[in-house]
Amino acid sequence: MAAAHTGKPETPRARVARLRKEVGLLGADPVSPAVADFSARTSRALGDISAAVQERTRVVSEQVEQRPFAAMLVALALGWLVSRVLGTKRSASTP
Repeated sequence: MAAAHTGKPETPRARVARLRKEVGLLGADPVSPAVADFSARTSRALGDISAAVQERTRVVSEQVEQRPFAAMLVALALGWLVSRVLGTKRSASTP
């Protein structure tokens, strides 16, 4: 790569020095800490959400094990309700 101000080819030492300086400037970029902070907060939030979903799944599983008949009735009612909603929309859209 040619030096910007002289038109002479850049020496390897000069090129390494220039690249080191550019890397140093990138490290001092004020956006980098903001991105790192956002990444850390996002990671913590995803961990919290994952833990909450696992806890809710455990609670529902325990309730199904304790009351299997009630769980089947709820599942049957929800299935019927979904089929009625989807069936109504499907029959309304077909000629």
